[in-house]
Amino acid sequence: MDGQKVALSIAVVILGIVCFIIGTVAVTIPHWGTFSNRYANERGNYGPWTMCKDLGYGRQICGKNISSFKPSFAVQAAGICAAVGIAALGVYCLISLLQVAMLVSRSRIMCKYSHTIIAKLLCSIISALFTLTAVSLFATQGHDLERGYVVEVTFSFYMEVVVTIFTFILMLLTVSEYYMSRRTEEPFGSAAVEGGDGGATTLGQVGFGTTIGNPGFRDRQSANGPHSKVNYTLV
Repeated sequence: MDGQKVALSIAVVILGIVCFIIGTVAVTIPHWGTFSNRYANERGNYGPWTMCKDLGYGRQICGKNISSFKPSFAVQAAGICAAVGIAALGVYCLISLLQVAMLVSRSRIMCKYSHTIIAKLLCSIISALFTLTAVSLFATQGHDLERGYVVEVTFSFYMEVVVTIFTFILMLLTVSEYYMSRRTEEPFGSAAVEGGDGGATTLGQVGFGTTIGNPGFRDRQSANGPHSKVNYTLV
């Protein structure tokens, strides 16, 4: 079971990193769409942050006020949503790496394992919702036929669609990890032995199916009286 968890977590990390790289490229490159004017012989490409106009002979000029074509506010809003989704995905990858390290070392690192899964789940939900919103907003950009402009979506938009699909897959995998963690105990913890005097002695890290033996149980019971007890507490 532990080997399967590690393999699944590593696969999730790889998928998350690939998705993060694709999303970062999609957000930064202004090739979400192209525009062309059949009357003014004008062509170019645009994205959430800027647009580029073809000058001929493979040359381009980029900026915000270089053409009469004006993308709607939804295009810029799509870029903001995509950036938030990619940022959440980056945090998701970092948390996933922390989770793999905890599974391999079988010890807590910085926080509880269950808290790590919850943080991953929240990041995956945020990333999936914001990337989906980005795709939906950009799709509302239509033709400007009054000015003669015709628009088409290009490869950066399709990359964002791929990112959206991958983030939903990551979200479903993280939901599965969350329910698996709820059905089992905290994988990593420490056990303490408490005697009749209220003192506690840490026994060390324990995992699933660990049996804790106390050879001195009879001696301590005799020393502290018949009503003394030994409590095992996971810290």
